[in-house]
Amino acid sequence: MARFRFLPLNVASKYGDGFVTSASNPQLAEQYGNVGTSNPYSNANRPGTAAAAVGGGQTKKAPVSGTLDSMPTLSNEYLPLQSGLLAIVEQLNAASVGGMEKKQAMESQKAVAVFIKTLARGEIDSDVASQLTSMLSYLQNRDYGSSSAVVTRLISNEWKDHKDWLKGMKILVQMVSKKQL
Repeated sequence: MARFRFLPLNVASKYGDGFVTSASNPQLAEQYGNVGTSNPYSNANRPGTAAAAVGGGQTKKAPVSGTLDSMPTLSNEYLPLQSGLLAIVEQLNAASVGGMEKKQAMESQKAVAVFIKTLARGEIDSDVASQLTSMLSYLQNRDYGSSSAVVTRLISNEWKDHKDWLKGMKILVQMVSKKQL
């Protein structure tokens, strides 16, 4: 059970308002025997600071735009992958009827755009790009089971780093399989 106590001025100034609970102060929790009290501020210098809310100052990579308007130039090695994926997205957009299919086609288009832009940034290793090349080849040869297996394997192994485009790729494979494009 958390105990409340007013603290002397030197401790109060550390916490801002002079009122501190043992629930948010690990030193008080130890002093009063509140073992097991969770400390949501373990990565902050002082409870109540903005650092606690934003994760202690960790920096994140800038997000990648999911639009096709400003596509980067890829190396010659990846140009067939880019053109093949863009052609499939174009076919899906043309073949989509109804609200749900149009929404799924847009999600697939966004995933392709994010993938290509992330690849251009150099944030996708060659093994993942090679697997996407295989997936594209399977789709072009109407081997939908193999293309689905590639995406499933990527989701299982690469989700943490590439979830921003993998979900859309899964939708793309499902739609192409359904439409038999």
